[in-house]
Parts: sequence; structure tokens; C-alpha cells
Amino acid sequence: MIEYKKNKLNKNIFIRIMDFIKQMVSENKMEDNTENIRLFKNSKMIKEQINKLLEMKKKISNLDELKLESLSECFYFAEKYTDIYNKILKDEINMEILWRAINVLEQIEEGVMDKYQGSVEFGTLLKEIYIDSALKKAEKIQKEHPELSEYKRPEKSWSEYKKR
Repeated sequence: MIEYKKNKLNKNIFIRIMDFIKQMVSENKMEDNTENIRLFKNSKMIKEQINKLLEMKKKISNLDELKLESLSECFYFAEKYTDIYNKILKDEINMEILWRAINVLEQIEEGVMDKYQGSVEFGTLLKEIYIDSALKKAEKIQKEHPELSEYKRPEKSWSEYKKR
């Protein structure tokens, strides 16, 4: 079960997020796929296919050759999870975050976590992927180009600009 301390959320925020997710699900008549997730249990197969793909990447350096070979070995994964498959091939994905996402899926499959708790976990992962990485990139740009970080007030006011 997800713990609010693990995600550095205090208890009140965690409860509010869970309530918000439940409200959004009910208001938007979202389909509950939890039982399908638990029935098909794809996480084990996904892990196996990713491990197989990573092993192949160690042995085959030519991308075209790797694609051909991996399609025969990891066809289901390449077909069903094409974007992830391609990102792994091209080293465009943070594998640590991917493994954490698959572990969340596995916890949902095993009934350790419900769909709401899984949503919070995936939301946390998405924040790390998109927001934290964007902030990190902005900090890097700021260090490389400190002149860009200073805000310069426009010479004209908005009302003067509109009069043109």
C-alpha cells in the first residue's frame, strides 16, 4: 500500500489528492480497468521483454540490426508498447523511472495498491519526468546564460503598445 511519507506528502495533502482523484473518476464516468489489469498481469511479461531488449542492446550495437533482432524476440512488447520500446532502443527513457512505473503496475495487479493509489504514484512519476526535468533544464540554461535570467521590463506599457 502506498504511504504518504514515501512520496514526501503530508497526510492531509495525500488524503485531498485521493479524494480529488475519486471525484474526477466519478464525475467523468471513467472506466475502471483495475480488474483487467489484475486479470492479465502484464507486468511480468513487460519486465521480461525489457530485460531481453536490454541484453540484446549490450550485444548488438547497430540500431537497424537491433530492431530486426528485437522484433523477433520482443514482438508483443514492440507492438503493444511501441513508444516505450522505441525509447529504450534509442536510449531516450529514464530506466529507473520506467522500472518504478512497472512496479506500480505490479502492485496494482497483486492487489497491494488500488487504482487511486496507483494514480497518485503515476502522477508522482509523471511530475518527475516532466516538471522536475523541465526545472532542471531551466536551471542549466540559467547557469549557462545568466544574462537571460534577468527580467527586463518592456520600454512601452501595454496601453501604449495597444495604441499602435
